[in-house]
Amino acid sequence: MKFGIKRIWQLILVIAFPVIIYNTKTDYYKKKVDFYESDLNGVVTQIKQTRGTKVYLNESEYFYLEQLQDKSLKVGDSINKKGSELNVFEKNNKDEYNYKNKITVIKPESSYFKFFFGL
Repeated sequence: MKFGIKRIWQLILVIAFPVIIYNTKTDYYKKKVDFYESDLNGVVTQIKQTRGTKVYLNESEYFYLEQLQDKSLKVGDSINKKGSELNVFEKNNKDEYNYKNKITVIKPESSYFKFFFGL
């Protein structure tokens, strides 16, 4: 009987482990897709290194720096995203924003499966 219970637990672990790992990246992928598909304006308030480098526009709105071809954003930059282009404006000493550069947003993989397995 002990052998049967031990086998059942091993089977549960073998099945559960890949499912848990597969689901760990879902929020990361969804956030990348949402950012790519949305248009937004804002000022970079914080850049924080976590699982990926998060660029915050306020306390709850952020995107991942890894989605950009050019990683030259800094705190205080104003951004305007339309489609796959991100225009960056830098504040000068007169508190005016001047155009800094245009950054291309990298399109996320077409499916979570491809994203997860790197296909």
